[in-house]
Amino acid sequence: MAQVNSKMSPFLRQQGLAWGLVGVLGLSLFLGCSRTPPPAAVAPEEHAAAPAKGHSKSGSDESDSAGQRAAKTKRPMIGDIPLDVWLDNPIAESKKTGAAAPAASAKPVETAAAAKPAPMPEGGAKEPATAAPAAGGDDWASIISAEELQAEIKKIKIELTDSLSAIGKYNAHYKEIAMEGAVLAALAGIAIKHSEKVSWKDQAPHVRDVAFEMAKKAKGLGQKPFDDTKKEFEKLEGLLSGNPPPGLPEAPPDIPFSEVASRRGIMQRLQINSDYLRANFQTEAKLEKGQDDAAHAASVTAAITKVIGTEGYGSADEDEYKAFVKSMVESNLVMMKAAKDKDFAAFSDANGKVTKYCSDCHQAYQGSQ
Repeated sequence: MAQVNSKMSPFLRQQGLAWGLVGVLGLSLFLGCSRTPPPAAVAPEEHAAAPAKGHSKSGSDESDSAGQRAAKTKRPMIGDIPLDVWLDNPIAESKKTGAAAPAASAKPVETAAAAKPAPMPEGGAKEPATAAPAAGGDDWASIISAEELQAEIKKIKIELTDSLSAIGKYNAHYKEIAMEGAVLAALAGIAIKHSEKVSWKDQAPHVRDVAFEMAKKAKGLGQKPFDDTKKEFEKLEGLLSGNPPPGLPEAPPDIPFSEVASRRGIMQRLQINSDYLRANFQTEAKLEKGQDDAAHAASVTAAITKVIGTEGYGSADEDEYKAFVKSMVESNLVMMKAAKDKDFAAFSDANGKVTKYCSDCHQAYQGSQ
């Protein structure tokens, strides 16, 4: 409507009709004539592949549509256009001509059209029954708490201890070791940026870099890769327990995730987490019994998904890829909160969405580093 006004106002002034319209306005108000205001403007649809976004509001209430303003005041109308917005300053013009200025209604007019919310864009996500925490910016605490982050790293450490206890176990699990190294590097990178306290936060850059080196060493069978991988893991144990080994190289805190955390390893872990959540929480009773485990797995999944959406990863600047990452993060946050709230309906709905996102991701990005 603002575009209509900006085009019509100079036209009417050029035609010399502005003064006449003020008179018509005064006469309309005097006779008490008004028309039903038009429905509120509907926001344009976004791309169907991208998740629904919130509609932002401009810095001034003057940017509201004419229909929204008309819903608040009884205004004279010509068709769907409020009469009094055709002039730049109706009150000033009315003083010049002696015409009555438009008066606001003492009470806003409630209409079904004005009260009805704008429809969601086609293909956009519906409002979840259980609202998820916000996932914007670099506020990692809104995605994974420091407690959950440390719990996951402790879990990975226990698994690595077992997998590296003997060369036979290493040979059977070296691919999983490389995967966990990528996840551990990502989580350490999150710890560097996290707003909450982590016990080994001062050593987090070293944890990140040593985990990366460990993942690189676990690339094949045999004694040498086993020894090299275990040597890096022993450094990790010292760092996480507060006993950093001497002679570590400098570890800058601001290295991009893409340089230390393999996307292939992270996506393998995303698939494992998705399978776990789908297979183990199929009923309300199972969710209630294992709600802490479900919430933890969903939170970790959301966090490492956000990692592979950061700058530096292949396709991270593409709209389709961004939409996948955003949808995956948000759906896992819904699952996390639903598990804590024992809301099985919301958990199950989000779980189904995550399963589809994982399948789409597997097809689109399998083999990416």
